[in-house]
Amino acid sequence: AMQFRKDLCRLPDMERLLAHLFSRCGENGRSKSVVLYEDTAKRLLKQFTAALRGCQQMFQACSSIRVLTGTEGSSLLNDLLSPGKGLPDVSSILDYFRDAFDWSEADHNGRIIPLEGCDPEYDATSCAIEEIESSLQEYLKEQRKLLKDSSVKYVNVGKDTYLIEVSESLRGSVPNDYELQSTKKGVCRYWTPEVKQLISELSKVATDKESILKGILQKLIHLFIEHHSKWRQLVSVAAEIDVLVSLSIAGDYFEGPTCCPTIRELCGPDDTPTFHARNLGHPIIRSDSLGKGSFVPNNINMGGPGNASFIVLTGPNMGGKSTLLRQVCLTIILAQVIHYLILTQVSHNHICQCCLLTEIILTDWSRCSGGKP
Repeated sequence: AMQFRKDLCRLPDMERLLAHLFSRCGENGRSKSVVLYEDTAKRLLKQFTAALRGCQQMFQACSSIRVLTGTEGSSLLNDLLSPGKGLPDVSSILDYFRDAFDWSEADHNGRIIPLEGCDPEYDATSCAIEEIESSLQEYLKEQRKLLKDSSVKYVNVGKDTYLIEVSESLRGSVPNDYELQSTKKGVCRYWTPEVKQLISELSKVATDKESILKGILQKLIHLFIEHHSKWRQLVSVAAEIDVLVSLSIAGDYFEGPTCCPTIRELCGPDDTPTFHARNLGHPIIRSDSLGKGSFVPNNINMGGPGNASFIVLTGPNMGGKSTLLRQVCLTIILAQVIHYLILTQVSHNHICQCCLLTEIILTDWSRCSGGKP
């Protein structure tokens, strides 16, 4: 349980993060083909990878606690942690996104480079580029054989790429279709119709590849949003388990006798809301926080035969009025979730129909040392 809470402590506000991601890229009908400005795309990418990591962490934490605790004795835990029932089965979805791109590299570079198999169009353009570059290298080998010089090579000068650099001593031996582009001391640089054709094809495919890269973030986010109901359910299950774990840990700090609350239904129109507690302790304050003092349990009876329907509590400043109020309120809240409480007996019915009123004094009369009316 402590490891589960430790894992969740590192999470961002997942409910807010997912809602922001869904509203920006899903519910407003934004097209997958929209290309974002660079700074906007980087912020969106950070949110996307944070959402992926958070969902993966929640799923792993929930799966781990199921293995560690077992669910035979708790129907609630069994419903929450059963894959496909309470806990959504998102393992295959997370596997897809893990195999789609490197999350850490994407955060570092500010863009997504899809891994092989993630996007067929991107894979096709990558293969086309490799084929064209291979053709260029094969053509270079042919020119070396033609000119009988192994020092012939490609160079890039400014925007001009794949210039065939030939020694100036071979200038008279180059074929007629060699087009001189530039010269440098000792060398001449040429293009041929074949090289120009391959460069043109390479430029077009590279442009297509860049276009795909600019739209890959939106495409992956839309795939993520298609499973929005599962992500919301995952957050809900993790939050509910976190509450149960917190209540369990809080119960370990209780001092004194405890009991399970009894909630009674109203039997008729004449029944009134009631709250009865015997030896009520504070669910948070421990005796070791009181120094040499000790906590005095309280008996409280509100409503029902022979009891007042409300209590007016008076006393000096720092006399414990607000502490008792919070003590009763926390007891009622915990009773609503059927949690064990620090007392020997407690019962209530429809306490939500009652009003707990208090006045918070912000200033005091300095002359009479009393609360301001």
